[in-house]
Amino acid sequence: MSHGTESGGASVLPPEVRRGLELFNEGHFHEAHEEIEEAWKTYPKGHPTRVFFQGLIQAAVAMHHHRRGKQGPAVTMIARARTKLVAAPATHFGIDVARLLRDLDRCEELFLDPEQTNVDYPSISYE
Repeated sequence: MSHGTESGGASVLPPEVRRGLELFNEGHFHEAHEEIEEAWKTYPKGHPTRVFFQGLIQAAVAMHHHRRGKQGPAVTMIARARTKLVAAPATHFGIDVARLLRDLDRCEELFLDPEQTNVDYPSISYE
């Protein structure tokens, strides 16, 4: 996979990540993680894009864990995702990162509440 940029150097969302976001928004969190991971693997360790994509992967894994009744691992994954995503600009690769972070915070609160049984999983807004 090539690490493409548009003219002017703007970041282009790799097709694997775009497909992963579509899957995430459809509630197919495990499959979303697998798709985004394909792009993630192409970047060297420590590369900012690799770190960002890892945050997206961890957000998907968090939702997958929660859906399977594993609240503790879900909350842990949200915390890990947050540490990766918070370093990105508010909009990165056309993804509304600020909104995603707010949604992850909301999910974390819900996941920690044992009385909460009905959770609306977030969707990831992107261009």
